[in-house]
Amino acid sequence: MPYIEHIDPAKVGSLSPAQDLGVSRPRTSDMRRWLVGLAVMGTLSMATAVSARESRAGGPWRLVSLAALGTVTWRCDPAARPHVSPGLPALALGFRVERLGQTGHLALTIGPRTVVSRIIQPGQVIALPYLAAPSQRLTISEGGEDGTLHATILVAFNKPSASNYCWPYMPPEVHVDLSGRR
Repeated sequence: MPYIEHIDPAKVGSLSPAQDLGVSRPRTSDMRRWLVGLAVMGTLSMATAVSARESRAGGPWRLVSLAALGTVTWRCDPAARPHVSPGLPALALGFRVERLGQTGHLALTIGPRTVVSRIIQPGQVIALPYLAAPSQRLTISEGGEDGTLHATILVAFNKPSASNYCWPYMPPEVHVDLSGRR
């Protein structure tokens, strides 16, 4: 049986709103405890969900499309090594060669050092390695009877204030130079 406070009829004019409505104090404090508990559980479940999402690998996500050459992508893996820099996960580029493209060449360079150099074929998907380098340059060219199409893509995985680049809507900084030659 719920607890109801006895109210002296002589003190009716000095009742609190809770007393006037017939709400008992133990029930109010039980309700507050229940609401506080619910808020704490909700906060903990959201924190767990966010940290679980951030610890998963993601991508490849489309970064930039390059005319008839193909599409540069990036991906993220907090568990992989090496990390780009302290506070950032392992990040890597990739390239999807256009299906109707031509045979060409791809090179990934870090400063003066070429890390990957390979011949690319139409329809090929290339996953480039995770590197401990915040700036990466990708050079792609394809040539044929019609001329040569050449692209240089500079990608900067700078340590951001709001993103770790593990989301498709938070891409790294990109600079593209695309040119065709006959």
